[in-house]
This record gives sequence, structure tokens and C-alpha cells, in this order.
Amino acid sequence: MSIASHLEWETTQQFGVGIVIGLAISSTLVGTDTANPNFLLPSLAAMLSSGLTFCLAFLALPKIKHKATFSSTQPTFHIQKILSELRATFQRPLVGMVMMVAFALFFSILGGEAVFAMWCDQQFGWGPQQFGYLIIFYFLAIASIQIGLTGHLAHWLGESKLLLWSLAALTMGLFLRPFSTTVPQLVGSMLFVIFAEATGIPTFTSLLSRLSGARQQGRTLGLMQSVSGLGGFVGASGAGYVFGAWGVHWPYWISALLMAVATVLCWRYITQTDLRKVMYGRRRKKLLRLFHLLDHNKSGTLELNDFQRAGRRVAKLRGWESGTTEYDVLQVSFIGFGEMLQQLADRDGNRKIDEAEWLHAFLDQPIDQEFASLFLQIFDINRDHQIAFEELRTFYQAYGISTADLEDVFYTLDLDQDGRISTEEFDTIFAQFLYSDDVQAPGNWMFGVGLPRQL
Repeated sequence: MSIASHLEWETTQQFGVGIVIGLAISSTLVGTDTANPNFLLPSLAAMLSSGLTFCLAFLALPKIKHKATFSSTQPTFHIQKILSELRATFQRPLVGMVMMVAFALFFSILGGEAVFAMWCDQQFGWGPQQFGYLIIFYFLAIASIQIGLTGHLAHWLGESKLLLWSLAALTMGLFLRPFSTTVPQLVGSMLFVIFAEATGIPTFTSLLSRLSGARQQGRTLGLMQSVSGLGGFVGASGAGYVFGAWGVHWPYWISALLMAVATVLCWRYITQTDLRKVMYGRRRKKLLRLFHLLDHNKSGTLELNDFQRAGRRVAKLRGWESGTTEYDVLQVSFIGFGEMLQQLADRDGNRKIDEAEWLHAFLDQPIDQEFASLFLQIFDINRDHQIAFEELRTFYQAYGISTADLEDVFYTLDLDQDGRISTEEFDTIFAQFLYSDDVQAPGNWMFGVGLPRQL
């Protein structure tokens, strides 16, 4: 899961808990008289809560000091540039599809929620308090699923399949709601919608984060927020009109039909288009980046000479002369790493590894733990089983990687922020570099900032 999506999931969970607490208070304060509900007390409670929140935020949030800039030009708003970015985003088939499905999802969810209180009044004769208790159950169930189940389902099923299940569940829940004439039937139909909202919305964010690429990620996620907001606005407005003009059940039937179409389209694109190719292509790009990095003499093949040259370069940077113990140990580590790579990837036995052999060995099959351990040795110059800042700098200099952003890179790779990259941290970030589909995974920064910006 990406950093962006992880934060999104945490925020959604906290938001859901806040809604539950607010609804519980409001449902109690509104009273039991359905003919004359007390709307004043819930409003006053909301006002006091908002005021208290503002005061706490004012006291707790840090002051941000902006650096002075001396640019002679001021940023301008270019509508044509924004429209071109929108077109570019929607021209990417998978991203455009996910955006359209997000519109349908929020159209249906918020449209159904907008008329839900009136529908409960027409169907069951419920007042504000009864409806408030129902909504408490609704959001409490959403928060519980997100906290305890959504992450496990995403890991088990994969985000694509979980998204399809969410859309199908929402379609079923919206279709069944008009047929609910008893409370158990209503709760049953709501459970489908609850599952869809608890799993579908976070999955959309995570999936878009993976599909976007690092350079377009912020823009794409921001665009999703706009599309989702527009879908919710149109859905709520349309549901209110349809509720009064066509009948109390029609908002749900229309939304169910829309979600059925969205589910079919999503299934078609995810199963028949190049979603897997996108992720496969990113892994391939990362492996080729590592291949060309290790090709020290830029001959197009990996040979033992490449690792000998790199070892000599590191020794020179550290001031170690040939014949010293440090020099000999370093050469053994680099040559041993090169020999291990030849054992894994040199298919024709010519003691050279070309790009095709490299990709065949590492792209389609997992790499054992020994590979990461040996790779750590060419970083860990002083053999203390951890990587210090200067050791990472030496590696970058030996392989010609820019050190301009080295502090940011080290901060990203040092997962526990203790000033060292431990063996466990290295195993984690190296596995992320090799296997993770998340463009924001810290492991993508292992060999400089150039690669994450290209994904």
C-alpha cells in the first residue's frame, strides 16, 4: 500500500469514528418526540464542538515559516494548461476508467445517503432519533471494517479484485434497499453498501496511486477528489429530484443500474487491459536501472571486471591501498557478489550477464535472501551489519550516482529514523525495490531520486 493511500485509510477511519460520536450525541439531544424534534440542542452541541476543535488546532498546529523567494515572475493560472492535464489524465485508459467509476461510486453512495432519511420516514415512519441510531450503526460498521478487515482483504485478494467485489456489493445493496420492508431486511441491504464504502473508497485511492506514477500522482489524486466531489454533488441533487418526481425507490434503482454498468466496465478493463503490464513495466524499469548501475564500465554486460573496478573505486574513496587488509576484504566482497550474480543469471556460461539474462533471472521469479545479504556487503564497508550515511555516500560516489539529494534519500531509507539502516531495514527496502508496485515505496530511493521520478 502506498504512503498516500495509507494516510487516506487512516484519515477515513478517524473520520468515521468522529461521525459515530457526533451522531450518538445528536440522536440523544434531538429527543424522542417525532412530531416536534429538538434541533436546537444538536446545533448548539455541534457549534461548541467546532469551536473547541478550532481552539485546539490553533494552539497545537505548528507555525510554518515560508522561505522568501525573489522570483521576478508571479505564478499565473492557465486554464488551458489545466484542461490539457485533464485530457492527458483521461487519455490513460486505466486511470480514466478508475476516475469514471469513482464518479459513479460517489454519485450512488451520496445520492442514496441524501434521501435515506426521507426514505426511512416513508417506509418505516421513523423520526430523527430512530434514523440517527441507524446511521450510528452504519458508520460504526464502516469504521470497524476499515480498521479490522480492509487491509487484510486488500492483501489477500489484491486491490483490483477487492475493488470489483466492492462495486458488486454496492450494486446489490442499492438494488435490494427498495424491497426492504422490515428492519432485518434493511440492515441486510445496508451491509452490502457498508462493505462497499469501507473497502471501495480506500482501494480507489491506493489503485490510482499505483497507476499514476510518482510525477503525476499528486495531480491525479487531486483530480480524483474533484471528480468524486462532482459525483457526490450531482448524485445528491439528482436523487432529491427523482425522489420527489418519480417515487421514493427510484433513486436507488437508478444508482443500482449505474453501478451495474460501472462494475461491468471496471471488470472488463481490469481483466482485459494492461493493468498488470503497468506494474510489470515498473519492475522491469527498476531492474534495468540496477543492471546499468552495476555495469561499471558501461559495456552492456555484467562481468567480474565491473565489480573489481567498483571495489577499487570504493577503496580509493576510503583511502585504502592495495595489499592492505581492508582493500583485500573489500575486493573479496565485490568479486563474491559478482560471482553470485553469475551463478544466478549467466545462462550460457560465458561469464557475462546481458540484459536478457538479467531480466530472465530476476523479473519473473523471486530472489532468495542470500542475494540481499550479499548486496548489503557492498554497502556495509566497515562490516558492522548496518549502513551509515557516509557508507551510502561512498556507494553513490563509486557508482556515479548524484549525491545532491543524499540526505533526503538516507532519511527515506532509514525507516526507524535512528541514523542507521539496519539489516532488517535493508531487507525491507531492497524487497520494495525489487517487488513493490507502489511508486512511493522507500525502497525505490535506494539508488537515487532519479528512478522514483521516472516511475
